Amino acid sequence: MATTIAVVARRVGRPCGVCSLPAATREWVEESLAEGSSISSVSRQLGLRPGRESIASHMKGGHLRADLEERVLRHQGLDTVSIVGRITEIAQGHRQTVLEAEESGNGNLAIRARDAELRALGALAAAGFDTERDAQAQVLTRRIANAAVTVAKTDSAVADALLLALDAAGHPDVADLLAIELSANEMGTP
Repeated sequence: MATTIAVVARRVGRPCGVCSLPAATREWVEESLAEGSSISSVSRQLGLRPGRESIASHMKGGHLRADLEERVLRHQGLDTVSIVGRITEIAQGHRQTVLEAEESGNGNLAIRARDAELRALGALAAAGFDTERDAQAQVLTRRIANAAVTVAKTDSAVADALLLALDAAGHPDVADLLAIELSANEMGTP
């Protein structure tokens, strides 16, 4: 029995409006966002070309450098540490409401506040954090890992040491993935 493979033509969308800007303008857009300017403000300053949607797509599409993306998220309050902090505050606020509602005998409010507190605690648990400190530790770990890989891409001794350390720590799968990335980097593959 012969197997046929259907090839489906896929229409490629327009190129990113921000990526298509001259390099200096794109850098200005990204730095402005990283410094806390709103998407609307940046778009207005550019004469609405590219528009807000295009700038938002640029950000959501992973087109920003990692360091800029982190700064943008921090200014928007959407970085991991800020989110965990806000969820913690919400849970604490609902806990206080539960206590006050029980003190005043308002059982209905106490039940609703407990439910809201439970949802906030569930969000924290789903994110894998108990505290803001846990979130900060994860961000720090990610930064260290990114720095180590950056150095390993330019220094074969560091690359070898990193691969050996991953193997010794019981993470040969991670070492294999890193070795593939490092060898792709040597060949000039992005």
